[in-house]
Amino acid sequence: MLGSGESIKIRLVWDNWSDDGTPMPNGLHPKYIKEWDTKWKHRYDINVLTRFIPLERYNRGFFPLLSAQAGIHVHNVTPQDIAEDVGCKDWYVMEPNHMDISLLTENMFGNISDYSLDMIRRGAVKLVLYYAYEAFPVNQVNWINVIERSLGWLKIPKENFILIFGDQKFDQNYGKYMSSGQGPYYEYYLQNVFTFDHFAWEFSDYIKSQVVGREDESKELVPATEETRDRKRNHNFLCLNGGGRPHRKFLMTEFARNDLFKGNIVSYLNKFDIPYQPEHFCFQPIQKGTGDRRLIDMLEFHKAYKIKEMTLDVDATQDAWHNRGMTAEHYADSYFNVTTETWPAEPSFFVTEKIYKPIMNLQPFILLGHPGLLAYLKENGYETFPEFFDEHYDNIQDHAQRFYSVMQNIIRVNAFPKEELHSLYKRVWPKLLHNRQKLLDHSHTEYWRELIKTMKEIK
Repeated sequence: MLGSGESIKIRLVWDNWSDDGTPMPNGLHPKYIKEWDTKWKHRYDINVLTRFIPLERYNRGFFPLLSAQAGIHVHNVTPQDIAEDVGCKDWYVMEPNHMDISLLTENMFGNISDYSLDMIRRGAVKLVLYYAYEAFPVNQVNWINVIERSLGWLKIPKENFILIFGDQKFDQNYGKYMSSGQGPYYEYYLQNVFTFDHFAWEFSDYIKSQVVGREDESKELVPATEETRDRKRNHNFLCLNGGGRPHRKFLMTEFARNDLFKGNIVSYLNKFDIPYQPEHFCFQPIQKGTGDRRLIDMLEFHKAYKIKEMTLDVDATQDAWHNRGMTAEHYADSYFNVTTETWPAEPSFFVTEKIYKPIMNLQPFILLGHPGLLAYLKENGYETFPEFFDEHYDNIQDHAQRFYSVMQNIIRVNAFPKEELHSLYKRVWPKLLHNRQKLLDHSHTEYWRELIKTMKEIK
């Protein structure tokens, strides 16, 4: 066991290398390799299809950058460099695009060179899949089935495969998947899985490396000043929505039904356009046989309403998977944030930059997402805002009933006079400052070092 202060050294194995001696990401399709540096690396449309985020900072993936930030000594090698040292713990790291794992893992694994594949099968190299994003719960899109089929078909022993995943409750959610009868294929169950809070790291890394201290910092960050605290705001809430997922369609329709667009700042970029079935999301506390038509009327409205795209600073063609940017004025001119997380579906539990944006920009928030999100934030040292909201919604497991509770909160607080909202905002100001500082102080370093040390002990 390595001590916490000891030097940690790892070797990362890369199949393809540029002419300048730097490695290319693993898993590239052969047609991109020859012109990777000159043509393909910074093409967003191509990178979506090959995984790699088109920022120089991340161009080989997050794993090497995280390791460097944690003070881990990373030595990049070719597969041939490890041929005579089969006892060394070398890792072949792959990072599929977080929106395309169900389509690409078979293709990516198929692009592993024969030499590297042989070394992985023999255990001289561990295959590491870094997939700490929010895209898919374990039981959706069959991405776990794809991994099981691919690795089983390639005859990669399960003890030689490591998954780093972003579901903060992966153990219990994977257990639900295994007990559901959906898998595993080839008896290939996931043996070595580590969870990592990717978005807390990535968003804080973005803020620290690309925003704080720059001349245009004020374009993205509201200043933590008395002027900000005391500013009278023109809008009640801010609600940003990047994709047409069902729970966001529910929310936009409820905003229309309750006349909540008026006086508030709302965006809705109609990306993805996932089908919405109102009967799965609509709820009213009615008693049957009383003639109460509230649920019927609600469903009729939801089925008839057509959501329009609403843009603020970007539209759907400009937005990107890696977009972490903010417009400070939106936060400075509204009192609270209605935050829609990526997936409300179970079994999954992802915490993304969508939550950390209002934290960074000094806004109290109410969350439309998984149950337990507020509890997770509190466990990690953040403050929540019962001064504004009845936070019992966080404990409601049924999605429709939880969304109903969230909407009742929004309707109630939105009806407050501006003077009351202003007074509440000033009252929670110390909490807002605490939350921002907590995020700025967030350090993944020790956790990542411990994760790497544990990975090194895998036989």
